[in-house]
Amino acid sequence: GNQWQYMDEGDEPHVEEIIEIVHVRGRSVHVKSYVGGIDDGLYNFWLAGPDGSVLLAGYYKPAYPFGLVYEPPVQIFPGLPALGVAWTTHTVAYSVPDDVFYAAFDINWSVQEDRIVQVPAGSFPCFGVGQVAPGPSWTVSPDRTLGLDGRVVTPASGLLDTGPSSATEWYADGVGLVQFHTVLLNTLQSSNLTTPTATTTWGRIKRLYR
Repeated sequence: GNQWQYMDEGDEPHVEEIIEIVHVRGRSVHVKSYVGGIDDGLYNFWLAGPDGSVLLAGYYKPAYPFGLVYEPPVQIFPGLPALGVAWTTHTVAYSVPDDVFYAAFDINWSVQEDRIVQVPAGSFPCFGVGQVAPGPSWTVSPDRTLGLDGRVVTPASGLLDTGPSSATEWYADGVGLVQFHTVLLNTLQSSNLTTPTATTTWGRIKRLYR
């Protein structure tokens, strides 16, 4: 039931919502759906790690049709975020829906920013995370390249270098993803969250993806 409304720099809105629980390679995961915008019709799969980290188990886009699931799931956000924290996930991707080997690779992430992010939904203390080097991507049509979570991305090559930070996603405690950059910068307009927000622990981030 958790729902987030975003707008990109081209004034194109979209909605992301946790819609159901399914099983992916024996794990119980929460399905996030995308309605509107460039990623309309996308589903990706989320779960919490035992340390409170946020894990991505894969995605599926029926319109192509194409998707991948990851074994093990890829860590997207740490359980105890702090500036400079870095981590690597080695994973094997299996194609959806046939569940056959597709690729194996390493994903290298780090916490690159700790700052206040101002968006239409408000001002939020955020940790900005991003990949240390460009992650894998897959071209599914002449004008569509998908990133790790199935969102359309701008292909990149070499090390990411956009100045002091190459953060692409900014998370706030009790809110989730406040701002992100794929093809365009997307900012949070509003949210409808069923998760209690009275306490102040970063463990609440993981509950947003249930």
